[in-house]
Amino acid sequence: MSRVSPLSLWPVGLLTLTLLMTWASPLSAQPDPGAGERDSGSSPPPPPSAVPPPAPPPAVGSGAGRLSSRARVVDRQPERKTLSTKEYEARMRRYINSNNSSLTLYQVVNEMLDDLLADVRDLQLDAVGPLAIRGVGLSPNLSPLFGQWVEGEVTARLIQATKLTVRYCTPCQSLRTDVEGGEWVLRLGWTEHEDMRKAAASIGVSSFMDIFVSFVPGANQVMLTVRIYRADNGAILWAESYTSDSTTAAILRTGERVMNREEAYRELTRKIEQRPYYGYTIYFGGGMIPFAGPEGDIDFNTIGIRFYEKFGEDKRSLFGIVAESAISLFSTNPLMAAFFGGILQHRVNSPNLNDIQLWAGGAMEVFVAGLQGNTLAFEGNVDLIMQFRLGFGASVYYAVPVDFGGADIGGVGYKFRFTFHF
Repeated sequence: MSRVSPLSLWPVGLLTLTLLMTWASPLSAQPDPGAGERDSGSSPPPPPSAVPPPAPPPAVGSGAGRLSSRARVVDRQPERKTLSTKEYEARMRRYINSNNSSLTLYQVVNEMLDDLLADVRDLQLDAVGPLAIRGVGLSPNLSPLFGQWVEGEVTARLIQATKLTVRYCTPCQSLRTDVEGGEWVLRLGWTEHEDMRKAAASIGVSSFMDIFVSFVPGANQVMLTVRIYRADNGAILWAESYTSDSTTAAILRTGERVMNREEAYRELTRKIEQRPYYGYTIYFGGGMIPFAGPEGDIDFNTIGIRFYEKFGEDKRSLFGIVAESAISLFSTNPLMAAFFGGILQHRVNSPNLNDIQLWAGGAMEVFVAGLQGNTLAFEGNVDLIMQFRLGFGASVYYAVPVDFGGADIGGVGYKFRFTFHF
């Protein structure tokens, strides 16, 4: 084996030392950015004594030490941001609306369950109850959790809005295992009518309800099928099928007035901004006011206007001011008078686009006939609106009797009118 002499390693050491000095030279010889300025005749740099000493480093662990030089802690309250009209409207829409403008599957099924509840209310409760929901069947594209939600919604509606006794059926959805002929067999729920009778006897019900929900994404349709049958013999007591989609609302099937999202947004905004919901009615008609003179009671023609503001749930109440004439020019008892007052009414029937609107209430008015015959009148009235614009009404009133040309005017009278609503 050959030996290497230590003197033969000096070239390697020299090369290593040269590389180290070359690597360290940029750190020790940084270019002076002000050198060009000093060479061009600018003022020399300030002496070291004029340079301000650096700030002492912050204490270890202090909060100020962890902040950057640009961050400054300011002890002041954050300024309250004033929302623009567009931002306010967007926030209100997010409060009411969902992430998109289409109806969700849950909303459509909720609406269909309301229809189901309305039909179940018409059933003979003694023939149906006590009742148990056997289960909820779903199309393959629906989640089992959705079926549990449907069952919970139906149960809550039946208990809260009907007098049906609803009981939970444990054996209806139980999973059982058995060994038959050397094979392992799984059973879910019932497999024979005898199982159904035993389950009904164990929980004390006389009928069962089956529910099936199917969703067809291509047609964007939801189908709900419900049947109620006797537990002893399986006889079908009632069955119904409902079909809906994101554009077919209850308003098309039952006429029930359902507020959509845009209407809910506008209504909430109106209430927050305290803007009234008002309208007016123009009408003409006639009436009678008792008169104790020799010519008898006075028949008159009337033309009137009513300004009103609706309020309350579903805007089923209104208050307004009324001005109507009471003119009789071509009779033996000429009359030039008017009624002025306030009216309060409430809608008797529930809002429904297929039904008429029936309003009933009362009014307190002042009857003005000139220098004589001015009196106070109390009125009960009924107005019938045929759908939206046209209608008619009738009133019975009592006017406090006062002197009018030497005879008393006043007593129990009536009015009738044909109305135009705006």
